[in-house]
Order: sequence, then C-alpha cells, then structure tokens
Amino acid sequence: MGSERKWIARAGLGALLCLCLGIPAFGAQMEELILPEGVRVEAYSPFTQVTVEYPVLESVPGADGQVLESVNGYFRQNAIEDGDEQAVYARQDREAVQEYNPEMADTITYETTVGNVYLEGSVFSVRQDSYTYTGGAHGYGMPIGTSFDLTNGKQMTMGQLLGSDEQTAREAVVEAYRQEIIGRVENITEESIRSSFDQMDYWMETDGMHVNIPPYVVASYAAGQQEAVVTDQILQAVGPGAPVQTVQG
Repeated sequence: MGSERKWIARAGLGALLCLCLGIPAFGAQMEELILPEGVRVEAYSPFTQVTVEYPVLESVPGADGQVLESVNGYFRQNAIEDGDEQAVYARQDREAVQEYNPEMADTITYETTVGNVYLEGSVFSVRQDSYTYTGGAHGYGMPIGTSFDLTNGKQMTMGQLLGSDEQTAREAVVEAYRQEIIGRVENITEESIRSSFDQMDYWMETDGMHVNIPPYVVASYAAGQQEAVVTDQILQAVGPGAPVQTVQG
C-alpha cells in the first residue's frame, strides 16, 4: 500500500435533510471518507431522490485482475439492483406524500453511501451506510458490511476476518458486546446477542472488526445502532484455552 490516500468530505442528502428538519438519523454528520490508494467511489442514481454509492477497486498489487473484476461486478450489480428497487419505492412514496403534504415530497430519500473502506493485504472490507426517509417522524439507517478475500474473490466470514475458527469469532463478538453494550442498553442481554448473529453486519476497520445490530432487532429505535468492536485483545481473551464467562444483562 502506498502512503498517498484520497479522501472525500461530504454530508449525504439524507444527513442534510435531517439536520435541516431536526430529525435524528444514522450518519447525520459531515464525514471524511479516507480511501486507500487504488480505490475510488462511484454512484448509481436512477431517480433524483435515490443514490447508491459503491467502491471500485482500480488496482491492488499482487491481486488477479479477474478477481478484482469479479469483486467490482458484485458491488456494481448490487448498486444497480438496490437503486432500481429503491427508485420504485421513492416514486410511490413521493406520489403518496404529495397528496397530503406536497412540501415534504422533495424530502423523500433513499440513499446508500460508502462509509469506510479497509484494504490491507488481501482483505477488502467495506461499510456502506443505508438511509431512508419517507416523510414520517424520523428516517431509518443502518450500516451494511461486506468483506472479500482478494486471493480468491470470495466473501469472508467473521472467523476469516479475525483469523480464527467461527466459534471463537462468535464468542469474541459476544465478549465485545458484553464489554460495550450489555448492561448499558435496556433489554439487551447475552442471549439476545447470541440469537442475532443472522441479522448482524460486520466489517473490518483499523481498530478491529466492527459488528452492528440495527434498530428494532434487539433494542428500540431510540437506543440507536448497537455496534461493538472486536479488538485483538478481545479475540485473544476468548481464544482456545481462555476461560469463558457468562454475564446476563
């Protein structure tokens, strides 16, 4: 990896609308997106109120060109399918809102932005932030994590990202929530975390593997995103031979 890095500073359309309307929303602040060298961001916008950003790998030293093409194709195709589906909803929502509150029609927002890109060795891990506002009391946002192994073009599991077996990875996730969330957020227990693995999104950043459970899954909207970070220290603490403690929230 070279030392030069590209950056993008922007507040998304949804974030700007929330700031103007006083609506609390996920990601509603100006962010600086640091892009690793060899990565750019493109956007697909099939409708004026729909935008889907996605990453594009331009070059990665040592990576096979067909693998890069396959990974890029995955993100591009997902952006097109997601954008086209959201455009249908946006048009329907706009028409419905115009009937009872025409001034709100232009605030309808379906937006996905690239929030973080991690490229280290053969690991390419991306967080995309999805935000929707359809004229109600508040919008709804959540991060989407996707990670690829650039040696083979396959998506990576939690265990593969952490370099462990899957059971150890899960125990590390539970421990991260135990340290950061359980006992601090109402109604969240170790049991509720263990039952939510199928609804978790995860991605790698420089401080560790981030794991997120969106609103309404284990907590209320007001409680916000339930995100924890699995650090090297946590992984080592729950690794083979380490005592596993159980604490109910």
